[in-house]
Amino acid sequence: MLIVLLTIAGCKNSDKGFQKIITTEDGRETTQAISDNERFVNSGVFAYNVQYAHFSTNQIESKGVCDLEKFQAEFNNFKWKEQLTEANIRGTVSPTISVRHNPSKYEMGISVVGNDSTDYGFWIFFGKSGKMGLVEVLDEASVRPYIAKFFDKEFENLQAEF
Repeated sequence: MLIVLLTIAGCKNSDKGFQKIITTEDGRETTQAISDNERFVNSGVFAYNVQYAHFSTNQIESKGVCDLEKFQAEFNNFKWKEQLTEANIRGTVSPTISVRHNPSKYEMGISVVGNDSTDYGFWIFFGKSGKMGLVEVLDEASVRPYIAKFFDKEFENLQAEF
């Protein structure tokens, strides 16, 4: 029996709080404790972060400010199948990309879940930190309309769907 552990970077933290991954001047990766409000950069209208399969449940990598095109490119280029395979081997977090609309504090997280690289889908979370709804879709193409609605700030429509 396969169990996929799910922690959404934009939704939940561990008892140790959030930590972001930072790269030191000598190229080493280390973590730095951050508050719930620091999970996303506060500048810009939209900001995003990622959680990779090799991260612990409370680790994220802030990617900074984004717009629709940048976020779509990140989603399209994310190695979903490879990340899912690694997550299932490690028994760690579900790889996730999260985005926040800074003025409203609405967030959307997209996580890959499944048994392997041929049997997978996505869980999409929407809402405000601590109060998120969930929709499950079967492929990348089904995620894209939700991304478009989020960046079009159709929050009332999204709330109705979640």
